[in-house]
Amino acid sequence: MNTTSKFEAGRPACPIACKYCFITEHDARRELWNTNPIAGVNRASTFINVTPWIADSIEEQERFFRFPFEILKGDFVGFTAVTDPFWSKLDRFLWHFLETISPIAKLVTCVTKWPIKRDVMRRLAQIENFRLIVGITGNHPPVEKVTVREHLDTLRLAKEEGVRALPISHPYIAGLSDLSFLPELAKLGYNEFDVKGLRYCDAQMASWIPERSRRHYLGRETEEVLPEDGWRKLVVDSGFSLLSPRQWYLREGLHRTPHLLREEAVAKVERVLEIANVVSSADRDAVYDAAIERRL
Repeated sequence: MNTTSKFEAGRPACPIACKYCFITEHDARRELWNTNPIAGVNRASTFINVTPWIADSIEEQERFFRFPFEILKGDFVGFTAVTDPFWSKLDRFLWHFLETISPIAKLVTCVTKWPIKRDVMRRLAQIENFRLIVGITGNHPPVEKVTVREHLDTLRLAKEEGVRALPISHPYIAGLSDLSFLPELAKLGYNEFDVKGLRYCDAQMASWIPERSRRHYLGRETEEVLPEDGWRKLVVDSGFSLLSPRQWYLREGLHRTPHLLREEAVAKVERVLEIANVVSSADRDAVYDAAIERRL
């Protein structure tokens, strides 16, 4: 069994193979996840990672199954941010996560760009505190390998099967992302949407990003860049309100049980921070405070 795989530049971390992947294409972030891949935390949630090579690595499997899941009690918890949670090779890890976490967390969530089949959506619908975020960016192949039509089908299935979902464009790339799907998304019954900027761009992107787009991003390093090029008016004119995943999680989950006493919440968050990477544009103190507050 292979126990030495690493994220590598230019090597897709998941089947969607986004050209702008922040996990594989940014040196510092890639090294961070290579060094400590098991978990991450930000102001929105804590997430437990499985690596793309976990099915071939006994070491990675043991690390996942040994994770002290009890420290996530009362939290908003996601499954894997370093690859796509619905990649078929990860199925047994996804369902172990959901079966273990859903009874103790306020919310369990997956962020995906991969098509979800109806039988999987029906199974997700049985988990009352499950929430789904679907990345429908308008970035067509070959920038991403999944089409807008496939994303719309996933969001249609979520409505039909009763899975609460939030569509987001992440990242929106000026001059490249096409949000013309918004009227059709509204017809499916969605009225909330989020738009996030591109957080990584360098000279290597010249192979796929148009020159008219590159000028917005070069030299901005890991800053999230979201140019105002008319996308905001299109969102409003299509009948959508902007709602971030963090805002959505708070609205959907803050009232839910279990509610921890502050002392217990502090103790569990401190254990999480001993294990997890802090991955946020906010500082560590802000992440710490948010992780406590959502457990109360």
